[in-house]
Amino acid sequence: HFFNGPLIPNTLNAKIFFFAEGCGPLKSKLDFVASAITGYVSSQGIAALGFAGIFFYKRKVFVLAFIAIFIFFYLIKFPGALHHNWYRYLYLLFPFILLGWIQLLTIHGRMKLVVKLLLLMSVFHTAINSDKAIRYYVDAISFTRNELAPIAEWAAHHLTSQDVVLIHDAGYISTIGKAKLIDLVGLKTPSSGDVHKRYTWELCGRNIKALDVIATKNQANYFIVLDGWDQIFGLTASLRLSGWKL
Repeated sequence: HFFNGPLIPNTLNAKIFFFAEGCGPLKSKLDFVASAITGYVSSQGIAALGFAGIFFYKRKVFVLAFIAIFIFFYLIKFPGALHHNWYRYLYLLFPFILLGWIQLLTIHGRMKLVVKLLLLMSVFHTAINSDKAIRYYVDAISFTRNELAPIAEWAAHHLTSQDVVLIHDAGYISTIGKAKLIDLVGLKTPSSGDVHKRYTWELCGRNIKALDVIATKNQANYFIVLDGWDQIFGLTASLRLSGWKL
């Protein structure tokens, strides 16, 4: 009952056009990236010292070039993404932290003992903070069980294959039911991405016309969205301003 995406999806482009941050002023994009990097490094604690070890690596020029290119393209196209979901995109750089620690552990002399002590402190710091991750996981499971599942089950029991549901976050709702789902961002419904490229990106911000075009083109008769995303992007407000009754 789901989407008509390509075999090899280009979901990042869909997000680029929907969030429309790459078209903004350079200063704000630099601030986005700088705060994301600072937040990510801070979240790693002592383990982040592994980045310093990269400079002891024989082929450090390739590693540093990769990191620079990686951050540069996010800066230009989608700076805010580096903040998403607890810096999940920046975790692509985590192997370089491990590589750095390996290099640091090869240091000889008195510094070797210091490096080993710092590594042990890093492991200890990670262990004592693991309860935060466990608590978040438990909360996320509870949210899925008590919030997402009931809505998805309601849709599965009350909507037919003739119904078209406009959704923002294509997650749990896609696992059951017969109704056709239209992803308004464009990750699973590429045509939505094309609309945002034309309207949202061109305006470099929210454009009420974009949602109206997507809903009208697909003849949507239901809309399901998480409260948080709705508040951030004003989705139901945009539809109402376009004349939709919700």
